[in-house]
Amino acid sequence: MLIGVPKETFPGERRVALVPTTVAHLKKAKLEVVIEAGAGTAAGFPDSAYRHAGAALSDSRDTVFGGRNFKTSEFANPHRGDCHRATAQRR
Repeated sequence: MLIGVPKETFPGERRVALVPTTVAHLKKAKLEVVIEAGAGTAAGFPDSAYRHAGAALSDSRDTVFGGRNFKTSEFANPHRGDCHRATAQRR
């Protein structure tokens, strides 16, 4: 499974979807992680920390999302090889 993490685009947003320690856990579970360059910078996580944790870095948002546009109908019936975008927020 490929997990892609884009850089936030909302003005003033400093959050990042994954921190480097989480990337290391995902890599241990045999998952592939691609981080858009600079995604963690505003949150205090440099690209080098992600690289050290095992993530691949990408200069292209298209690479992070596999070049796909998403439709909500795609989430209803997932198939092998599908690419999905999701966000999680702690309450």
